[in-house]
Amino acid sequence: MATLRVGSGKTAPGEGWQLYGQEGVHIDVDTSGAGFSGDPVHHASIYSTGGSQL
Repeated sequence: MATLRVGSGKTAPGEGWQLYGQEGVHIDVDTSGAGFSGDPVHHASIYSTGGSQL
């Protein structure tokens, strides 16, 4: 039976995010420290209080 592993993290506001095309943003995420034995599935959540930092 597979073992469930969960990792989490966050970035400081305005740090690391880069424009992706004309309508998106991206950030590179290093999950190697979580000890996954296979390819992990990533889910992202973005929160804003309004305005733009980019």
